[in-house]
Amino acid sequence: MTRPNCRPAASARHITLTAVVIQAVALILGLVAWVAALSVAGGWFPITVATDIAVAAAGLILTTAVLRSPALRGSAKSRLRRS
Repeated sequence: MTRPNCRPAASARHITLTAVVIQAVALILGLVAWVAALSVAGGWFPITVATDIAVAAAGLILTTAVLRSPALRGSAKSRLRRS
């Protein structure tokens, strides 16, 4: 039985790939901002920015894991059935 409002796996893969790209850009910009903050500010500010960067990196790792999951890649049997 199929659900009527379900997106196909190809669409989910595209959405997840877009999320990976956005998160990677955000991580790079966060690193640039952190390096700039280290040169200007002292104290706790650079540590809180470093924490935000670590959270962004963890999100990127988890999203990449979802992108590589068998559900989004499809199994070999399902690829054979489609062709």
